[in-house]
Amino acid sequence: ALNMLRSQARVDVKVEPTLAPVFRMTSISVYNSNANGRIAPEASRYNVGEKKVTSPSIPTTLQTNSTPLVYNISNPLKSEQEIYLFEKAAASAGVSGALSLIIGGHYDGSSTETYYKLEFLSAAATPVPLAVLRNHKYVFNIKEVSGEGYLTKAAALSGKPSNIQGSVVTINLGDMPVIYFDEHYYLAMQTDLVNFMTSQGTGQFYKIKTDFPGGWTWESDQPSWLSMNPHINGGNEGANIIVGLLPGIGDNPRHGILTITAGKIRARIKVYQGYGTNPLPDIP
Repeated sequence: ALNMLRSQARVDVKVEPTLAPVFRMTSISVYNSNANGRIAPEASRYNVGEKKVTSPSIPTTLQTNSTPLVYNISNPLKSEQEIYLFEKAAASAGVSGALSLIIGGHYDGSSTETYYKLEFLSAAATPVPLAVLRNHKYVFNIKEVSGEGYLTKAAALSGKPSNIQGSVVTINLGDMPVIYFDEHYYLAMQTDLVNFMTSQGTGQFYKIKTDFPGGWTWESDQPSWLSMNPHINGGNEGANIIVGLLPGIGDNPRHGILTITAGKIRARIKVYQGYGTNPLPDIP
């Protein structure tokens, strides 16, 4: 059976806050996007064990948008939860029909809006084209703008990226829906609430991932019984969240907080033990 997944991908764009004095983003135009998609992924393109798609499922009768999808930006430093796209196969950078973002903006106080091209390429040392996959989030981080862009969107689309540097972070929303960002890095987690219903000592693996160079660290506010064991499980980064045995029959259930830190990002995982089917109290 296939889990029902979002049929579209989400695309966000973030501008490095230090660029605010010299660059103001005003619009985003999406070129060469698909206009339709399949409701459910094809079985051969879905990993049942990991509950995620592995490649795009393209409709038999594919329609493409003949004109760009245009988004006028109210916040010059970011666009979030505005752009949603149907799946699309990867295409080499610069080829006709490749999915592209054209960023409109004003450089160094100019009254003229000029245009910059961003492509769906991985952040690897040798970038590779990225497919757009359902239930995934693509975050473009604009890290540097060094001059004015092209005078027209058409020129930006047909030309090579110029006077702009950016990278793309890809996150599977199916297995790590809890995501935090600062101006440089992200921290993604499988969950921010864990409920061990019984009093037994046990552990469970949960996925946690960051692109912060120093990785992530953890701290427990209840170290006598609540801990983590970071490791790789089946190729997935994360940790076992471990709780000890409740001391005796009739003891009150308990809860604690694990704090996950990646650079300046701090996130909390609330952990409950021994509440059974009773309502869980809120942890401030």
